[in-house]
Amino acid sequence: MKKKEVLGSMVQLKVLDLNKSGKFFRELGFETVRGLIAGDIYLSDGTVRLALTTSEEPPLGLVYVVDDVDAVLKNYPEAAFKPSQTNKDLFMVKSPAGVSFSILRANGFRFDELTGTPIGLCGTYFELSIQTAEYAAECEFWGKLGMESIYSDDKDNTWMTLADDCQKVGVFMEGIVSHPFRSPALTYFEKDMKDRIALVKDLGMEFAYADASACGTGIKDAVLDSPAGYQIFLFSA
Repeated sequence: MKKKEVLGSMVQLKVLDLNKSGKFFRELGFETVRGLIAGDIYLSDGTVRLALTTSEEPPLGLVYVVDDVDAVLKNYPEAAFKPSQTNKDLFMVKSPAGVSFSILRANGFRFDELTGTPIGLCGTYFELSIQTAEYAAECEFWGKLGMESIYSDDKDNTWMTLADDCQKVGVFMEGIVSHPFRSPALTYFEKDMKDRIALVKDLGMEFAYADASACGTGIKDAVLDSPAGYQIFLFSA
């Protein structure tokens, strides 16, 4: 979607324990920010907004907050949004891999702007990564929402990063990556990721996967599990 259509976007995560998950992300440097739905926790690390909820709606995935819901529904007819049964301001559609895209009417709410500079240990957020057995259908789904391919494996056609003005989504064919992959995952890239991973390790957090650098100077890539089971990919740029 175009930036002019969207007031702000966030990654929606369904968790079992708001306090436990909130504490986890705050230890990584996320800060509490204002949000739309009372009782949920909204966090930002300067490069992405997270919304933590124990409710079923909005569902797991991306949420775009807009002023003119009717215009968005009209501009993306192939997306086939369905209205929520419990929230008149929410419209949703689910990808073949089970990751949802939702639009939520702002009703006067305005986000604080992201600075674009990471304040947390993870570094710079890159994309929401999705693993799927239905690669072509998943790519087509995000394309219907206005996202376009910016990177891809043209030779084997097994992965693609799609983007619009607000978010990036990485689609990976099931089984092509060697590290643990529980979909969807938050993916970060940073030049000093080895140092950042060392700081995360010092917090006592355990990695589901760690790949040491060839020269033995530390862990260059890692996968971190959150309390609710979501994975954070920490990769060296």
